[in-house]
Amino acid sequence: MSALVSATLNQRSLSEAEMSVEKNLHRVVRRTLSSLISLRRFGKGKKTSGEGKDRCMSTSSTKKATAKKPDTLSHYTQFPILLDILLQKRIVFGNPDNWDDKTDSRILKKYADVMEENVGVLCLTEFPEGIYDNILHWKIYAPGKSGCRIDFDREILERIVKQQGATLEKIYYLNTEELESKPEKWYKKPPFLKRSPYTYEHEWRILKFGKLEKDSYFKLDISKCFTKIIKGIRLSPELPKNVAKNLRPFLESKCKRKCVRSWISENPDWEQRIIKSLTQQSAKSSNREK
Repeated sequence: MSALVSATLNQRSLSEAEMSVEKNLHRVVRRTLSSLISLRRFGKGKKTSGEGKDRCMSTSSTKKATAKKPDTLSHYTQFPILLDILLQKRIVFGNPDNWDDKTDSRILKKYADVMEENVGVLCLTEFPEGIYDNILHWKIYAPGKSGCRIDFDREILERIVKQQGATLEKIYYLNTEELESKPEKWYKKPPFLKRSPYTYEHEWRILKFGKLEKDSYFKLDISKCFTKIIKGIRLSPELPKNVAKNLRPFLESKCKRKCVRSWISENPDWEQRIIKSLTQQSAKSSNREK
């Protein structure tokens, strides 16, 4: 009985902690939205020196990180989306209403509502040094045999995004204490804030604000740099090897880049190295016994 009570209390504490984080995120959003409303009222009918610049209120007043930007940003998706990108030479932005993280979705929606505009989003990820894939991304964002990953050249992507009036920025992951200790540091960045349990995503996000007709979507035209912006394609580790082999020539002919099947769940090179090491250790042990 005591174990059951303890588990119940722990679950309640976790729920209260999550509610506290969401409450503080919404507080940051409200402060930002109040600033936006004031700016709109003050500047109504007047042109300002900042007009036409980043509409997502990026880091002009925030100290930028000195860390080197990644060379590659990757997007985990499904095969039909990959085909659409390869054939149409454009990227269609998603709708945050469909996200599993409802806190993040509501914050973006509220931000867009005050801007009196629609919002489109494209989520990408970077890999920490020495890591080249993420099994959780395959399971969550590209599940099943039709999952795939598209690697983009970050520098070219950033330039195209800016030219087409969108914003590309790295996500900041915070816990409640960090959010409360320096609210003035974060209140301009709600579209690029996430709760710390999502740190594993290493997310970068493209946001596009504007007016949309019903059942339409924001798009990023990559036709002028198509052969350079895509650096490679990885197919699902669950896809049968013979199917992946048959698909490779077609995909490589479209993007002019290498296409491989992900080896995250089956890596022959890793296996051979371990077996070789074990064999050598076994041989040394046998020699000592002699």
